Amino acid sequence: AFAALIDKATPNDFDAIAAMAAQADSATFGSASANAVLMSTLKKYAIGLTTDNTLGYINAPDVIKNLSYVGNAGVGSDDVIVGDFKQYNIQLRGGMIMKVGYNGTNFAENKFSVVLEQYYFDYISAIRAKALVKGTTFATVKSAITTP
Repeated sequence: AFAALIDKATPNDFDAIAAMAAQADSATFGSASANAVLMSTLKKYAIGLTTDNTLGYINAPDVIKNLSYVGNAGVGSDDVIVGDFKQYNIQLRGGMIMKVGYNGTNFAENKFSVVLEQYYFDYISAIRAKALVKGTTFATVKSAITTP
């Protein structure tokens, strides 16, 4: 439906982000507007270097300028998720656990190790899952935009 509304023969990454943000906004009836884009760290910087035909840098369009671009090395090089990440919950479980002790040859070297752990539970309710749109890859989203 989005592709029919825009005239893009060769969409760029910003177009893919806008399409996914529109999908999240539409699926939640405007109650969960996208606030972030999650992608690989390298892709985040590559998008910032998008240029036009005269090699002038292209900034994000106004419609998606309010989004935070979050890079994470654990995300695949072309993977992307757009949405309202406030709908995703993380609950800390229990207190902090500190373990102090000797490890390996530490006793002989008069050293000790300290480990601090905190367990958590993360979830998104089924009714709010539509607030996050996983586009699989930028290439997949751009392909969907070119075929209305």
